[in-house]
Amino acid sequence: MLRRACTALRQMFQQETTHMQTLAQATVPSRDSARTRIDLKRVMRYENSAVVKKIEQTYGLSHADARILFDDTKMFLYLCATNPSTKLGPTIPIDDGWHTFILFTEDYAAFCREQFGTFIHHQPHVEHGVADPSKLPPKVKVVVDLAHKVFGGQLSKNWDVQGLELADGNCTPSTNCQSSSCW
Repeated sequence: MLRRACTALRQMFQQETTHMQTLAQATVPSRDSARTRIDLKRVMRYENSAVVKKIEQTYGLSHADARILFDDTKMFLYLCATNPSTKLGPTIPIDDGWHTFILFTEDYAAFCREQFGTFIHHQPHVEHGVADPSKLPPKVKVVVDLAHKVFGGQLSKNWDVQGLELADGNCTPSTNCQSSSCW
């Protein structure tokens, strides 16, 4: 099943990934801006009850907290899509929400295509997180600072890096199904 999903994603985005702009954390292929205008309100209106339910079940969250995490995941993806040349990385909770969304491959691919005009890849690296905010990997610090700037100061606890474990040192948009790990 995973092989079929990877194959489908690879075929679906083959043209876009040939012109992919690779970032250390986020891989956002170039997009046709005339084709898709990125609109935060439209991104945030996107609903997917199956993803929210899976987040709830997987991480033992209340329905309300799972919805907040899914919203934060969409916000993170919005930041990646609107800042393709900036190295961005999620906190662990947002990375967990992103991983869950990616499990719904067709929904995730359609969301990226419809909202951003391109597929946002998730490319994890090594180096597991740190709890000391003074030692944040630059990409996580950048995304949290950018989130405060774009969304305002009232972010959920999923964005709070104080005492939180962070995602793998280089995790942001890019599970690349062209890698051998998908076979």
